[in-house]
Amino acid sequence: MCWNTKRARKHTRGGGGVGEISQTSVEDSDMPRFAEPVANVTVSVGRDALLACVVENLKGYKVAWVRVDTQTILSIHHNVISQNNRISLTYNDHRSWYLHIKEVEETDRGWYMCQVNTDPMRSRKGYLQVVVPPLIVETMTSNDMVVREGLNVTLMCKARGYPEPYVMWRREDGEEMLIGGEHVNVVDGELLLITKVSRLHMAAYLCVASNGVPPSISKRVHLRVQCKFETPYKNFQYQTHTDTDTDQTGINENK
Repeated sequence: MCWNTKRARKHTRGGGGVGEISQTSVEDSDMPRFAEPVANVTVSVGRDALLACVVENLKGYKVAWVRVDTQTILSIHHNVISQNNRISLTYNDHRSWYLHIKEVEETDRGWYMCQVNTDPMRSRKGYLQVVVPPLIVETMTSNDMVVREGLNVTLMCKARGYPEPYVMWRREDGEEMLIGGEHVNVVDGELLLITKVSRLHMAAYLCVASNGVPPSISKRVHLRVQCKFETPYKNFQYQTHTDTDTDQTGINENK
C-alpha cells in the first residue's frame, strides 16, 4: 500500500511542560492504490509471460509499464510504446493492467515496474525470471572413442542452460565405475577421468545434465578399449592428447 504522512503538533500547558503528539500515517483514500503486489513470474524460454498490476481508485490517473534496468517505457495507459512486437497490453475494468511478452527470450529477464502518474509517483515492480533447459554443447563434449589399454583417458561433457546445469557421469548399463581405485555409481562434474584403462572400463557412459528445468538431457559416449597385442580398430583415427601425468592416445571414431 502507499501512504501519505501527516504530522500534527498539539501544545498543552500545564505543569510547566510542553507535550508533543505525532499523528500516525494514514492512507489517502482519494488517491490510487495498489490492490496487490506485482507478482514475480518464472517462465521457460520460448513461452509467453504475463505480468499483472491491479490498481484501485485509479480515476483520471494513468498506468505505465517500465523495464527497470533499461528505463524503457513499454506502455502508457491504453497504448503500447515499445517497438518490440512481442509486447502487448490488456486491461480490465480500468483496474487490472496486464503486460504480455510473447515467446520470451533470455534478454527479457529482469525487473518490470508498474507506475501510476500521481505526484509523487506510485509504483510496484515484479521480476521476470527466464529459465533455460539444459543443452549439451556438442563441440565441447567427447564423442565415442578407443583408448589403448593402460593409458589414461578423460571424457568431457559441457552443458549450458539457466540456472547453470548440474552435470554427472554414469554407466548406461547401471554398473559401478572403477574410478581412482574405487567403485562408484556416479561421478559429479564435467570431466570423467579414468586412469590405467582396462577392459573393465569398456562400456557406454552417459553424461546427464539437469537444472530443474525440464527436460533433462543426456549424451551417450561409448568407450572402447584396445587391448595390448590387439589389431587396431579399422575406420578410427588416432589422436594424441597431452595430460599432466602422461601422454594419452585416444581414437575418435570417424562418423
